[in-house]
Amino acid sequence: MRYGWAIFLGATALILVFGIALNALMAYALPDRAWQRWSNIGQAFESVAAVFAAFGLAALVITFVMQFKELQLQRQELALQRQEMSQTQAELHRSAEADLRRLHVELLRMAIEDEHLGAVWPEPDGASYPHAVRRQFWYANLIYQHQRLAMEFSEYEEDRMRPALRRLFRSPLMREYWAAGAEARGSDLVPGTREWSSAQVVDEICREYDGDPSASGPRLTE
Repeated sequence: MRYGWAIFLGATALILVFGIALNALMAYALPDRAWQRWSNIGQAFESVAAVFAAFGLAALVITFVMQFKELQLQRQELALQRQEMSQTQAELHRSAEADLRRLHVELLRMAIEDEHLGAVWPEPDGASYPHAVRRQFWYANLIYQHQRLAMEFSEYEEDRMRPALRRLFRSPLMREYWAAGAEARGSDLVPGTREWSSAQVVDEICREYDGDPSASGPRLTE
């Protein structure tokens, strides 16, 4: 586009110079009477020249408008490409997260089924629990993570998330599992993330239940 304008301006300047030179040559070579006749002919064709000039201006305007629209279309295509790339990255992130979650579930399943493998996992908050209790903790963790991911993928807001988590943590076993992992959550979770926000909601729910004497049930298996 830059070179096109340069060519156009150069051609215009060349035409102007050629016209001025031609007029000077004709004024010098022709007698006054002949020059007067040519002048009358030139005036007769001024209207035609004006029409052609108008056509030329219209062609320039149309060309500019078409190029402007083409640039707009290119910007829209680039925006769509960026949006598609962003969606692809989000899908890849979800796929990778799902793979990690499956691996986490498999590792916990192995620990639940085999006491010797379960001994490899660190005790929650440095406390010592029997293997039967730790199995319940691991199973409670699977339940909570499943519920959290289901709400996250469904894009639950906090007002929809809270009733589901309230039903889940009605169980004292779930609340004891949650209390046992408080120290690990404090060091592992990043403030501002969705997982951190979910944990804050659960903390509030557990405090509500702990202050309610009627919220009782079976305890952890010793």
